[in-house]
Parts: sequence; structure tokens; C-alpha cells
Amino acid sequence: MDYFLTPTPLFKSIESQNLKKTLHILQTKPEQASIWIVRRCNTSLPPSSSSGSSPLLSSATNRNPNVVWKRLPIHEACLRNPCVNLMEALINAYPTGMKLSDAAGRLPLHHACIHGVNEQVILKMILVHPESMLVEDMWGKTPLKVLEASTHKEKKRIVGLLEKGPGYYFRRVVEEEMIIKKEKERQRTKEEFENYKKRHQQKLASMEETLYQERLKFQEREANHTKQFIDLVTERDQMKAQKERMMKEHDALLQKSKKWRGTVDDSASGLMKLRTEMNEAHIEHSKVIQKMNKNLMTSNRKGKKDAQEILRLTDLLQRTKKSLKDHQQMLKQNETSKKQSNSSHLILQDTKKNYSSSQQENTPLEPSTSSFAESMCVRVGRLTSENKALVERNKDLHEKLLQVDHLSQLLLTLSASFESLDTHKDSLVKLAEDQRAEIRQIESMYEKRTTRIGKSKHSFVSKMEKDISALRSEFALPRV
Repeated sequence: MDYFLTPTPLFKSIESQNLKKTLHILQTKPEQASIWIVRRCNTSLPPSSSSGSSPLLSSATNRNPNVVWKRLPIHEACLRNPCVNLMEALINAYPTGMKLSDAAGRLPLHHACIHGVNEQVILKMILVHPESMLVEDMWGKTPLKVLEASTHKEKKRIVGLLEKGPGYYFRRVVEEEMIIKKEKERQRTKEEFENYKKRHQQKLASMEETLYQERLKFQEREANHTKQFIDLVTERDQMKAQKERMMKEHDALLQKSKKWRGTVDDSASGLMKLRTEMNEAHIEHSKVIQKMNKNLMTSNRKGKKDAQEILRLTDLLQRTKKSLKDHQQMLKQNETSKKQSNSSHLILQDTKKNYSSSQQENTPLEPSTSSFAESMCVRVGRLTSENKALVERNKDLHEKLLQVDHLSQLLLTLSASFESLDTHKDSLVKLAEDQRAEIRQIESMYEKRTTRIGKSKHSFVSKMEKDISALRSEFALPRV
């Protein structure tokens, strides 16, 4: 980069000898330590820029008349008598800069020897790059020759450093590296040992704690094991007793199962009998109901016929009552006529007596009396015939009265029979309802009994299976 146009901040801070700023730039932007700064002859020189050049460098740039000088920040620092911290920072930022020469072929060590850099900085530079002691610039001068021609304050001591040669410093570098390496290794081993010691102590403390906890657990486990052993021994004795008891129960269950099988078979046969009896009772009940229905139908029919007959008889009774009234009137008339006939009969008898007496005395009857007697005889004959007819009619009326009494009694018996039929009908209906309820009750009892028998059979079979499985598992238990 051009010195006047685009110089780096690091180069300008080194040039102005601002140590704090230079160190800050090297920490934040170390890449600026590897940038070359070039000053060309065609640019106008400011009056203050000639302090960093030398007559040797200006005569040496005749090969490239456009370039006055070409430097890295480390070259510029060696021109300004840097401190050790600055040199270490530049070396750490760009270590390769110690091996690179400027436009005059000079390394940073050449500039340090020319411009009176102190002994520690030069020693630091030699230790970083010992081969720079043997490098010659474009005039064929090594750093030692350049130092001999200079007016350095610590010239004798630095010459002593340079006369030792690169081999000495190689060995020293190696030794220092070995010492540093050993020190680092020793420090690392010490740290590792300390860490290991801490870890070991922590591990030992944790192991002691775990050992104490394990000891407590072991004691608890031992106590639990002894308790479990005692429990197992008692359980073994209990299991033996239980095994014997289960064997007895198994035998008893087998006997019970045989009995239950027999009872189940008996109950099944009983159920079949009960079912047949129920069917028969149902059939009989249906027959009885059919018969009762028939009887009811016939009784209804008879009741209708009897009602018709009663109606007919009531009509007949009313007619007979009317005829009786008529006949009673006729009887009254007949009695009156009978009285008249009786009186006429008496008269007739008197006339007969008179006639007989007159015949005995042979006295002739008067014509009036004879005609009267004849008329009376005719009238008596008519009355006797009427009397006979009346007697016959009375007999008929008496018979009709008897028939009426018989009909009234028949009506009473029919009404009583109707009442009895109604009561019998109600009783039959009630009996049919009772029989139906009884049949429903018997059917519900039969269903409950069948379900109860099925449940008891299922529970008995499941209990037997559980008992058998428990006995099998009991027999298969391991010995304690």
C-alpha cells in the first residue's frame, strides 16, 4: 500500500510512536502487521518525511527508481527503537515478518542493529529467527558488519551476542523450548495431578459415603433377609398345613362335585318333569278355559232363549190375568145365574110337589099354572145346561189358574237360575283369572328356578375349576 495514499493505521501509529494505540491495533486487527507499505519517488515528499531514510538506502534504490523504500510495520518499528512488549506483539501478530527483507534486502535485525535498539529486543529477535544473523543485505553486509559500522551504545554487548553465531542460539532456542515445554508439561502434570488428586479425594469421599450408605443398606438388607427367612420358614409351615388342608378340601370337593352332579342331574330331571307338568297343566287350563267359554256361550244362548221365554210367559201371564178377570166377572154372573137357577129350581120343586099333589088328588091344574110349569121346565133345562157349561168353564179356568201359578213359579225359578248363572259366570271368570295368575306365577317360579340352577351350576363349576387350578399351582410351588 502506498505510504502517502493508503497507509495503515498500525504503520502510522508506529511512526508516531503511540505505543498504546499500536498495541490496541495489534490486538484488534493483527492482519495489518502483514501489510507492506511502499514509498515511491514520484510523489511529493513532505519536509518531515526525510527523517526515516538513509543515504545508503537512497543510493540502493537506483535499481528501482520508482520505489524509495518498502517496509513492513516490524521494519518501521526497528527504526524507532521499540520496546520489548511492542516487538513481542509484532512477532506474535506476524512471525514471518522476521524472515522478510525490505527493498534494500535488510531484515528487521539489520535495522535494529543500525538504529541502536536495546539488547533485550535484539536478543528476542535473534531467538525468534537465528538465521537472520547470517543474512546479507544488498550490499553484502550481515547484521554484525552493520553493527560494527554503527555508533550503538550497547555495541560491545550486542556484538558479543552476534558473535556467538546462530548455532548457539539454535541450541538455546531448543533448550528454552525444551525448558518451556518441560515447564508446561510439569505445570500440566502438576495441574493434572492436582485435578486427579481432587477427583480422587472427591471420589474417595463419595466412595466412603457410598460405602457407609451401602453398609447401612446391607445391615438393613441383612435384617430384612433374616426377617424374610423367618417369615418364609413360618410360611413354609403354613403352606404345608394349608397343603394338607387343601388336599382334604380337594377330596371333599370331589365328593361334593359328585353329589352336585347327582343333584344337578336330579334337578334337571325334576325340571323336565316340572316342565312336562307345566305343559300338561297349561293344556288342561286351556281346555278348562275353552270349556268355560263354551259354557258361557251356551249359558248366554240359554239366557237369551230363557229371556225370550220369560217375555213370552209374561205376555201369556198378562193375557191370562186379563182372561182371569173376565172369568171372575163371568163367575160372578154364573153365581147370580146359579142363585136364580136355585130359586127357579126351588120353584120347580114346589111346582112339582104341587103337581104331584094335584095328581094324587086328581085335581086339574089351571092352564096358567100348567103353562107356567112348562115354561119353568124349559127354563130349568136351559139353566141346567148353562150350569153344566159353567161348571166345565170353571174347570178350564181352574186349570188355567194352575197353569198361571206354575208359570209364575217357573218365572221365579228362571230369575233365580239367571242370578245363579250370573254368579256362576263371575266365579268362572274369577277362577279363570286366578288360574292364569297361578300359571304366570308357576312360569316365573320355573324361570327363576332354572336361572338359579344354571347360576349355581356355573358358579359351582367355576369354583371347582379355581380350586383345581389353585391345587395344581399349590402342588407346583418350589420348596422354601
